[in-house]
Amino acid sequence: MVRYGAVDPLTATVRVNGFSPPMTQNQMLFIVGNTSSFIAFYIVVSIFIFSDSEHPISEEAHLFKLLICLHASLAVIGFLSWIFVETHDPSLPSCFGALLPDTGKWTVARYVSEHRKPIEGLDHFCGWLNVAIARSNYIPFFILTICGVFQYALQGVIGTMVLTLWHADLIREVASPEDPDALIISVLICIVTLTSFGMAFPYTMLLIFHCTLLSQGETTYTYVQNAQKAELKLRRERTALAASTKSQTSSSSSLSSSSST
Repeated sequence: MVRYGAVDPLTATVRVNGFSPPMTQNQMLFIVGNTSSFIAFYIVVSIFIFSDSEHPISEEAHLFKLLICLHASLAVIGFLSWIFVETHDPSLPSCFGALLPDTGKWTVARYVSEHRKPIEGLDHFCGWLNVAIARSNYIPFFILTICGVFQYALQGVIGTMVLTLWHADLIREVASPEDPDALIISVLICIVTLTSFGMAFPYTMLLIFHCTLLSQGETTYTYVQNAQKAELKLRRERTALAASTKSQTSSSSSLSSSSST
C-alpha cells in the first residue's frame, strides 16, 4: 500500500497552482462569469435587503431571509473551496487528501505536462480552473461543484419568486412615474434568473459525472482512456467488418461470373 504523500514532486516546475501564469481564456471566463452573476443577483435582492420600508416583503418575509442566508453560505463555502483549489499545489499533500482512502484511484501518480511533474491521485487537468485536480484538492473541487449547483439553482428560484410571489412588493419598491409597473427591473431580473438556471446546468452535469465516477471507482483520466480504447476497438471492428463484406461481395461476383461462363 502506498502511503499518501510518498511521491516527491520534482523541483523543476512550470505551473505550481491555478494562479500561476499564464491564465487561460476559459479560466478568465469562469472568474468573470461567476463574479458577474453573483454581483447581478445581489443587486437584485438589495432592493429588498436595503429597503427603507419596515416590511419590504409583505408575504413570506422569513422565507426570503432564509433563502438569502442559505445562498450567502453556499457562496462563501464555494468561494473558499475555489481559493484553495487555485492556490494549492496539487502535487503537495493536504488535509483534504488525507481524508481519502489509500486505494489505487488516489495513490497512483501520473505525469501532468502542464505541471511538469507526477501528481498523486490525478483525476484530470481542469481547463476552467487551470490546475490539475488530484488527491490533495479533489474534495474542495467536489465541494465547489456542489455549491455551484445549489447556489445557481437557488438564485434562479429566488428570482422566480421575486417575479411572481413578491412581484407586488417589487413594484412598490422600485416603481416610478416613468415605469409604474417596474417593467425594466423585471426584465433585468428575468435575465438574471434565466442566466442562473443556465449556469446551474453545467455544474449539475459535472456533479452527476463525478458522482458516477466515484461510484465506479474511476477517475476522469481512466474514463477518457477507456472511452478512447472502446472507440478504437469499435473502429477496428467496423474496418474488419467492411473488409469482410467487401471480400464476400468480391467472391460472390467471381462465382456469378464463373457460372455465367
